[in-house]
Amino acid sequence: MKDSYFFPPDNKIGRLATAYTYYADKGLNRFPDAPIREGSFVYSADYPSKGPKKLFSGGAGLVSTAMDYARFCQLMLDEGKVGNTRLLSRKSVELMTHDQLGKIGPDQGFGLGFGIDGVKEPLSELGTAGAYGWGGFYYTTFSIDPKEQMIVIFMAQLHPTGDLTLDRQVHELAYQAIND
Repeated sequence: MKDSYFFPPDNKIGRLATAYTYYADKGLNRFPDAPIREGSFVYSADYPSKGPKKLFSGGAGLVSTAMDYARFCQLMLDEGKVGNTRLLSRKSVELMTHDQLGKIGPDQGFGLGFGIDGVKEPLSELGTAGAYGWGGFYYTTFSIDPKEQMIVIFMAQLHPTGDLTLDRQVHELAYQAIND
């Protein structure tokens, strides 16, 4: 994964996709130069290239390419292997992709870094119990379905999304395209 960073080097900043906002009353617009403030929460599209570059959060702030995202998803689908090289043990992948929180609520289960579908209640849309994935701040999502041997990656570079559902529609269309 040669193009995944918390803070990309200067020579790769120009490759970052443009971010957009969507508000029902304003429509789709390029993300503003000034940070957006929502109460005490402040965010900007230039965080990977500006500021102190000292926060390396395992759960937020990573920037990547669709190809690197796909390589990571394939590693997980292949139980920790890339080709013939093992990078994670099969048991580590198992721990990462099984519910680790137990009976804390009726919703989705959570592994180590992934939400897991159909663990605590029936699936609410097309999918497979045990499929797992996660989403990013700028309207990106991925899911990995070991039973179907399928990866779905959605990247839109949009926040806020204005309650758009294109990510869920892409997920559903991927499952509808399965032809046994």
